[in-house]
Amino acid sequence: MVNRTQQILLQLVQADGPLTSEEIGRRIGVCGRTVRSEIPEISRQLAAAGASLTARRNYGYRIEVRDRGRYREFCQQLGIKSMQIAAAGYDETTRMLFVCRRLVGAADGVRVDELADELSLTRSALREPLRRATAFFSSYGLKVRSVPSYGLKVTGDEYRMRLASTELCTAHFHKAALGDVDEGFARLIRCDEGERQEIRHAYLAVQRESGWVLRDSMTQRVAMYLVIARNRMRDAHAVSMAPDELEALRTSPLFAVAREVFSVLAGRFDGFFAPEGEVAALALLLLCNLDLSSERDVCRPLPSVLEGLAPIRERALSEAGATLGLDLATCELAAPAFDRALAPLLVEHRFGLDGQMRFLHENEAIYLESPVAVLCACRIAQALRGIAGLAPSEDAVGSLASVVMSVLGEAPYPVRPLRVLVTDARGVECARRKGEMLRERFPDLVGPVRACELYEIRGYDERDYDAVLTDSLPVSYNYTYPMARLRLNRGSRDYARVHDEVLLNAYHLGELVPEASALSVVRGFRAGSREQFVQLLALEHEHDADVRSEMAARLLRDEGTYGSWEHGGVVAITDACAPGQEERVEIFELDRPAVWSGSRLSCLVFLRLRLSGETCRVRARERLAAQLVEGLASSGHARDGFLAAAEEDPAAFFEGLLRASLCLS
Repeated sequence: MVNRTQQILLQLVQADGPLTSEEIGRRIGVCGRTVRSEIPEISRQLAAAGASLTARRNYGYRIEVRDRGRYREFCQQLGIKSMQIAAAGYDETTRMLFVCRRLVGAADGVRVDELADELSLTRSALREPLRRATAFFSSYGLKVRSVPSYGLKVTGDEYRMRLASTELCTAHFHKAALGDVDEGFARLIRCDEGERQEIRHAYLAVQRESGWVLRDSMTQRVAMYLVIARNRMRDAHAVSMAPDELEALRTSPLFAVAREVFSVLAGRFDGFFAPEGEVAALALLLLCNLDLSSERDVCRPLPSVLEGLAPIRERALSEAGATLGLDLATCELAAPAFDRALAPLLVEHRFGLDGQMRFLHENEAIYLESPVAVLCACRIAQALRGIAGLAPSEDAVGSLASVVMSVLGEAPYPVRPLRVLVTDARGVECARRKGEMLRERFPDLVGPVRACELYEIRGYDERDYDAVLTDSLPVSYNYTYPMARLRLNRGSRDYARVHDEVLLNAYHLGELVPEASALSVVRGFRAGSREQFVQLLALEHEHDADVRSEMAARLLRDEGTYGSWEHGGVVAITDACAPGQEERVEIFELDRPAVWSGSRLSCLVFLRLRLSGETCRVRARERLAAQLVEGLASSGHARDGFLAAAEEDPAAFFEGLLRASLCLS
């Protein structure tokens, strides 16, 4: 059981020096008096572990070790409890992760009362982490069953059990030390740290030689899967596949790669002699996580499954575009980019692996921070569900969102190149060289460049030029042109600053943003549940009862299916304008933090944006929405200033968000 005594003990064991009772109390959320009340029990446990607790007034408590062997063993046991202690805090994901690890690592089952005690929760408080754990296993095709006299137990296919166990190591697989996990789960991933890294490098050597590339975030997962597979094979658990699945995988070039991986590992490490079913299982894992960005023929990894890719992509983009008012296939590179994202999803679906939940590393989740890209990806995912029966996961939505962002990024903004005057204290020749280098770096933004002496500027008609670049200090510049300092010896630093301060004026951004009247800011808002918030939005924006009901259902469906698109405490609920609807950008700053689906929120945003018309306008709205969420994710004075700017001049605020998305420095 995780109790307060263990929490205090962990603080003392991990401390670099003495800790006062008040310091310990602040760390674990209790008062100093409560800490002092636990000191006798802590002293007793330390005495039994070959150590003693000493205290000095105004100095604090510290541990003195007498028997290092007994104390080391005590610390190891306390280390196993550290995951439980962390899970006893307010992090819902950590609690869910702990429950998942306990369930998958317990061969005979775990009682609900045990889980509640270990997490220092009541049975009712355990309901939410248990619900989320059940949903996690369900996404892998596994069931959490109640077994009489034993408690809860995870049951299902061996291969899916291994995939779920691999994911429960979370994104930092190289840091999955045994002291951070339950003893039962530790048996699943047991492997010497040095050997585990050698296994990973041996596997990577085979993969590099094959020419096939996996997503960067997947190599650690594959290495962990190989360790788990060896441990399960040693315990006489084997992967079984249907004959048609095995036959399909044999035709893939990744089958030969998987066979070579096991052959190399078996020659260097114990326990890797694998039957054909194990080879097929590894090949399938590789197939589902390929990076096909350099592959011309995306059907080559598994032709029997991927030959129908193009018609599915065309229908999905057409159906999603109809609901958005946006043609996502206009860009020349759109079709191959979407094919590369869809190919792994079709392979997953063919073998019943789609929809699996992942603990995404921040680099994997970055594309979920763009509300417009996520909205488009969700609509594509819904179309795929209807067309091909796919159940794309949050991770898959992120992949689709990344393609949407890249497609929109191809759309050029309207530009009028700037007419620039350039001066230099060393003379006109140096000024001319600076101007040439500027045009080489930014050919689309820089038009005619005229090198001159500083004093000559006064004689030119200001209607003929747009900016001045000089090496003089701003204090000595007395002209009305926009000005920036540019010195030859500063290189890229000055050129990036010149781009941000002056050359951005070449973009005509004001015509790409929503009307200033679209923006509203509500401070001190009180948030209920997501459902209540969506109902409030629908009530405010739609007077017709049927239309209001349809809007609420759509927003709940789009958001609820793939999670609460949260970034830095901000949730953005996004919709596309229907014909006749006005755009809306509504910011609700909460009066106190709220928790939705385990995420702690401080701000809510409702975006209803027009995604029809020129693609450059849609690109501008995608960047504007992403920059808005990024700005709201800041805290304290930074957020206050951000909101104040929005309220003071909405038009300038919108244009500023777009300018920020184009800055180099």
